[in-house]
Amino acid sequence: MEKVIVINRKRNIRDIAYLVGADGRHIKKGCLVRGRQLNDIAPRDKRVLESFHFDNVFDFRDPQEIKSRPDQRLASATYHKMSPLSLERPALASSKRASNEDNLLCMLTGKVDGSKYMKRFYRALIEKESTRLAYRGFFRIIMEKPASKAYWHCSQGKDRAGLAAFFLEYALGVSLKDCLFDYLYSAVAMNIRKRELEPYAFLKAPFGKKKEAVGIVEDLFSVREDYIGEALKAIDESFGGLDAYLENELKVDVEKLRKSYLV
Repeated sequence: MEKVIVINRKRNIRDIAYLVGADGRHIKKGCLVRGRQLNDIAPRDKRVLESFHFDNVFDFRDPQEIKSRPDQRLASATYHKMSPLSLERPALASSKRASNEDNLLCMLTGKVDGSKYMKRFYRALIEKESTRLAYRGFFRIIMEKPASKAYWHCSQGKDRAGLAAFFLEYALGVSLKDCLFDYLYSAVAMNIRKRELEPYAFLKAPFGKKKEAVGIVEDLFSVREDYIGEALKAIDESFGGLDAYLENELKVDVEKLRKSYLV
């Protein structure tokens, strides 16, 4: 495996071309890029992304997130709202805002166990029909045009977009070990994000709950093997393994995909 191709460390944007696919072949550089939402991207960073001339941008956020924080559109790209499922907002479900700060406040008010919430979320990303339709649509669109260029994201680029990346990398023949490495690499950006959010959580939490609030930030904004492990466990239990899941549920043509993106 080559050095990680980081495009923007803070925004969790990277080209997955550093990974080695089937038969030792490499993923075409500049074609498949993962990252976070584009609502607040700086002009300079936006120009960098536009220099890739993406064919498609896939937004895996839910409708409330998209409405509250609409992406800045990238020139040349067709924009696709995938929305695999809506986030749980236990305390402030009627809120019209959907920033990470707002969602975090929901968690603090609702006394949510962050780790259990995340494991439940990852399992839902497999078991819900809406999520399979979203990921199936993602693969269908990128397979329509050979070597089409894609940027995909959710809010932070680690969970919903992270699973999309994991599935795509595995379909391209990347080893499970390296798929997991790329998933966990989002910790670099998440450590920055946690440092930004921890003071907010500490300030907003009720007296006596300050330490618990920081713990929730740690749970929600981390990438962990047991989180994605919950998704893989659900795939094994309900769909007979990852290969069968990709073929039967997501309708992935592995050979077509590899012919398109491996060199």
